[in-house]
Amino acid sequence: MDNYKDDVAITTCYDGSYCCGYQSFDCCNTHQGYWIIDGVVTSSDPHGTSSPATLSRSSSRSTSTSYVATPTIVSCSDSLWDPNPRNWVDAVVDSELASWWSKTASERGSRTFVDWISSSFGDNSRDQHCGIGTGSSCSAPDYQSFQTAGGPRLVYFVRVSLVEMNTLFNVMNSGISAAESNLALLMQDITVNFFPWKDTKTNLQKIMPWISAGFNAAFSFIPEKFLERYLNNALVGTIQEFSSGGIEQLSNLPAGIPPADYYDATIQELGTVLETTSKEARSALDSWSKTLFDGNYDTSGKSIFDYIAGGRFTAGNEVSASQMEAFYLKLQVSRLVNEQWRNKTKTFVMCSNSSSSPCGESSLHLESGRMCCLYRFKIHSLDNLAESDYLSRIDDGSKYLAPEALSKLQAPQYDIHPEDITASSLHSYLTDKFSYNDKTINLRIEASLSNSPPNQFLLQGIQFQGVWTLPVCDVGSHSNWVANYDEIKLPCCCGVNCQETQDFMKAANMAGMKSVNDACASQFPDYKASSRANSFFLSSTFPHWTAVISAIFLNLYM
Repeated sequence: MDNYKDDVAITTCYDGSYCCGYQSFDCCNTHQGYWIIDGVVTSSDPHGTSSPATLSRSSSRSTSTSYVATPTIVSCSDSLWDPNPRNWVDAVVDSELASWWSKTASERGSRTFVDWISSSFGDNSRDQHCGIGTGSSCSAPDYQSFQTAGGPRLVYFVRVSLVEMNTLFNVMNSGISAAESNLALLMQDITVNFFPWKDTKTNLQKIMPWISAGFNAAFSFIPEKFLERYLNNALVGTIQEFSSGGIEQLSNLPAGIPPADYYDATIQELGTVLETTSKEARSALDSWSKTLFDGNYDTSGKSIFDYIAGGRFTAGNEVSASQMEAFYLKLQVSRLVNEQWRNKTKTFVMCSNSSSSPCGESSLHLESGRMCCLYRFKIHSLDNLAESDYLSRIDDGSKYLAPEALSKLQAPQYDIHPEDITASSLHSYLTDKFSYNDKTINLRIEASLSNSPPNQFLLQGIQFQGVWTLPVCDVGSHSNWVANYDEIKLPCCCGVNCQETQDFMKAANMAGMKSVNDACASQFPDYKASSRANSFFLSSTFPHWTAVISAIFLNLYM
């Protein structure tokens, strides 16, 4: 049973009242709306007097943006005019719209799609322009006045979709612009707090895919309303098309920076590249939106008809510019710090197949029968050691500490929680073990739409796979090892039958460290045996495969 079958959008007026229909400005301007007072819907203005009236259903769910009036759900007079994917299909919008656009080609001349459809039906609104920075000139009429003027229902749905798509483009542009500015201001703070080593360089090639991924988070976002009521394979396909089209626009950014320059950039150079790329990306976004709203085909061969198909933009966006700003900033800071921790420290995650491990640290994350915590192994008297010593041995007195500047990450300007780091690292490990492929991130974002929409990128945030890729040791049933820092339980057996231990130690910068090996031999009696077994497997199988490869070459070339 669909409990929402009679629900339609209403408009929140500036005086706090509500009017039936999407963007019912005429109703608002003439003060014909309703108020909700103590749970009762009434026509009585709390600041004046009028006769009471009651509507059958109300709800406080809303979607607020800077460019359109706020839609809320309530039962009004004509549910068939409610913009939603079900009514979109019922009105046969996709085929009718494509047919009309094709048949009027000679008549419309050079007029844009937005201008032509807005001025051809109902209120015959002229001078409509949608795109970046055009919020005030991209609008939809309220359905009652549009209906009274003889406007078709399907055109009303298209007009609403244009406004919602326009809102998304502007939210993305504003959010990324603000995040870019804040990131530039924070670069010095990031350098001091998260790059405490003499060599402050980082690998740009690991960072760049996540700039486009930040945009893709909004391109591919499925509003909660869709998840609850309307999501189907056709809509997922449309959303994936829009995501792919958006990424296509960003595929060659940043322009003018050779791939060789993606390696070993200083934090200052990285800041310049991030700023340049963000500006180029916003310019590409502006150009793409203009192409679509004009009614032209983009570089991927798609048009606005493909991206609004199935009513994709009828349910609102549910994403604000401030949310986009916070998300993008946290994403870029996470990737910067992740690369430093992976390459410069012994920071890792331990997980057990239990929900009763003794770890009580703030990084604790529970998921699917696993209990995981975040650790950093610190060498005793680190300041007196050379870099070569730091990566090769541990002195007596070494201990666990919270990861480098973890408390700084939790500050309001970053708002990155330790559990986010643990969760994302676990998701990366479950996907690609110790070698997460950043180049495939956009494909994985799109795949998440059909595989598990509630776990899509923008909803998971920085807990999404690949944002943090700290090595994970799955200790299985050794749940007592996932303990508080002061117990110093080491990751001595990783994976089934300890088969991942060597790969983990290498990824965690702890391979070949005598003190670690000795401590693990004491903590886990089978440690040396499991290490020898792994070594034996490699040494015994390598000659075998050498022989096989030699035989193949002999057969090919003799």
